[in-house]
Amino acid sequence: MRQRQPQRPTANLKRSHLAFVAVLMLVGLAIGCDRVIHHSISREASVTPVEWIDPVADSVAESPDANNASARYQWPLKEGNYVVSKPAPMGYLNEFSKPFSMDERFEASLVKCSDLNLNATAKAFLTEAYAPPPTEMQLLVEVAKTDFNGAGAFDLSTDGERLIVLNGDEVVLYNLSDAKRVGSFSLPGDWPNAAPDLIRFCGESNDFLIGSNQKLCRVSGRTGAVVAQADLHGDPIEQCETDSNDRVVALLTSSGNLFYGDLQLKKITPIDTGERFVKSMGLAKDGSQIVVDVGGPFVFNLEEEGEVTSKDLFHGYSGKQQTVVAGDSSHLWLDGHHPKVLHRNVDSEGEATQKFSIAHCYWKPSLAAPFSVVEGYNSFVAVGRRLTRQGLQWILFDLGPVNHAYSYPIVLAEKPMRLLCSDDGEVVVLLQNDRIKAYRRQVWKTPGRWRLSDLGYQLVNESPMRELEKLHEAIGRQTRINGAGSPSELQYLLLTRVSYRWLYLEKQGDQLSDKERQVLEKIKQWHQQGGALAKSANGFRLRRLAWEARGTGTVDTVSAQGFETFYEKNQQAEEELAEVVEQMDKPPILALSTLVAVRLDLEHELHSINELAKRTVELYPDHLGAAGEIAFKLLPQWFGEEGDLISFATAHANLYQGQYSDMVYTRLMGDSLPHHMNLTARERHTIDTDRLSRGVVSIAEHEFPMMDAHWHALDIVRGIDGVPALEGTFRRLIESSGTIPLMRLERKSWFFNDLMDFPKKMVDAAELEEG
Repeated sequence: MRQRQPQRPTANLKRSHLAFVAVLMLVGLAIGCDRVIHHSISREASVTPVEWIDPVADSVAESPDANNASARYQWPLKEGNYVVSKPAPMGYLNEFSKPFSMDERFEASLVKCSDLNLNATAKAFLTEAYAPPPTEMQLLVEVAKTDFNGAGAFDLSTDGERLIVLNGDEVVLYNLSDAKRVGSFSLPGDWPNAAPDLIRFCGESNDFLIGSNQKLCRVSGRTGAVVAQADLHGDPIEQCETDSNDRVVALLTSSGNLFYGDLQLKKITPIDTGERFVKSMGLAKDGSQIVVDVGGPFVFNLEEEGEVTSKDLFHGYSGKQQTVVAGDSSHLWLDGHHPKVLHRNVDSEGEATQKFSIAHCYWKPSLAAPFSVVEGYNSFVAVGRRLTRQGLQWILFDLGPVNHAYSYPIVLAEKPMRLLCSDDGEVVVLLQNDRIKAYRRQVWKTPGRWRLSDLGYQLVNESPMRELEKLHEAIGRQTRINGAGSPSELQYLLLTRVSYRWLYLEKQGDQLSDKERQVLEKIKQWHQQGGALAKSANGFRLRRLAWEARGTGTVDTVSAQGFETFYEKNQQAEEELAEVVEQMDKPPILALSTLVAVRLDLEHELHSINELAKRTVELYPDHLGAAGEIAFKLLPQWFGEEGDLISFATAHANLYQGQYSDMVYTRLMGDSLPHHMNLTARERHTIDTDRLSRGVVSIAEHEFPMMDAHWHALDIVRGIDGVPALEGTFRRLIESSGTIPLMRLERKSWFFNDLMDFPKKMVDAAELEEG
């Protein structure tokens, strides 16, 4: 094996992420590792109960028979020719006589941990990881079509506690907290021509607006009396939006005219749209912008001085039938498969910029409403349509406008005509079949269970470290593998929350609050006690510091001080982790996986970590962290030779049987090959594209998150077998779990166009056939 210093392009290789990317991508987190958002968890939110079984003794695994290894390797046929692959570059890959059987773990029962007396946050972590996905919502209130004045005659308060409805000449109020009709009062004001057909809450206040095509009235929520009034121009109102600060109202009429004014109704002013017909509009939550569709995306900025400025966001794209939804930090233009996003970013100096982008969504959203689980950032609950084996389905799901995350779908009986949502997302109101239905639901229940990271940080911030140790033990008693990850991956995730929190707090220096200082001191005292978990977390932290000092550039970009610190911190990590690994029969997976990475960084020799890699697989066959580290070092720009990476990925996947084997192959290939700088024709010939396709289908079938590695795997299939091969793969995806939700890929480029278009065409064809 050749050994040489790595020469890596900065743009393609982000080596500093490798220590944790193999696990985090399978866990599917929608939140950055270094962002702490512990305040976003609702402890009162309803949860799905989890079924647990009583604890049982660990079964004794059969000892591997090294003499029977050759029976597991075959000579594959491809296109009528035998394919000769290189021998596996790691000796441990040939030392297991029986493949690991992991498929039964997808449905494994959960083990009770009542003896551990876990606290509320730890229990919430386990519930988030193992509770079954929601399949329905809790109906709170239903209003018959004869009991309201039309599609615009109801509204939901921002806190989700009140539903207000116009019914004939009455205003009816429902309390959604206890799902009861509170009462009604007579319609205030004078409405001689016709009963009003519009009602809206005035932001977060108790007041509300009542309107018709002739006038708009503000009604006191306390007295029920009209407190302000403005005359309109007789044009029916299509949309009426108010901001959360009780400051701005925006109106869109059926003639495509746009108006705005203050919520005290002192003045309603038309907006000059330049003779453009406004098809749909949305008012930003803070009242600063009105986003519209005029055949394409367009923005009107409402300046503090009362001036209105505009910005054309066409960018060469015009939609056919766009619905506009405005939020806090992000706004959406919904147009079938291509929702457009305008997202606001605030830099470290407080400067705000807006970025316009186009997503690729195969669940084809047609309605949406904003909500927020993190202050300053909004998501959307969307109504869309997906294709399944049973045909087209209307579904409700959560959509991340920037990171393209998505939640499990809730199947709807029919397409709603209108969708409302509370600020926290937990209450939605649908207009379905001329009936108003209010529901309570679980928010952001994703295949990757993104709240796990949040709950891990919450445990570190608010609980004694003993609670984290007990949760780590509880996870270790489980065997189930799902979209949240395997037990060892969850343990890895939990301990790295300590590492990242430790890193973050140390960097704050004198800027720490008293509470943060207490958390940092708690972590340091925990480490001083010398426990294996604390040492493992510190070893991971030290390796992160090593790579921060080195940077992610090629060797010629690293300073002498950077290299010195890189080796110093890695050597400290090696000492810390080696002590844990050598003294324990079953050290934590974080210690084993990180020690593999550290020794590869320091020694640049695969044989030096062969026994350690073997032990990692034996103890934690459900974890790919060490395999991911080795695969990356087998790239030619490190010290791999032609064929090494592919033979390693193949051999490591062959340590398993069934669907899990294909999923491992797909992950290792999808994670590593995009970084390969010179894939030869011989190497391409040894790639098993059928296995890649099977792996992607298995991932979707078991509701794992569809991540970058899986998209890259599909693109590898496209590049080798051609575009037609993708159709068969996507049809198998539909047979197993329906169309995948979104194209989610960090490094998109032109050659992904075919990959992105196939599922769209299949959904469109099904709609055309349906008529």
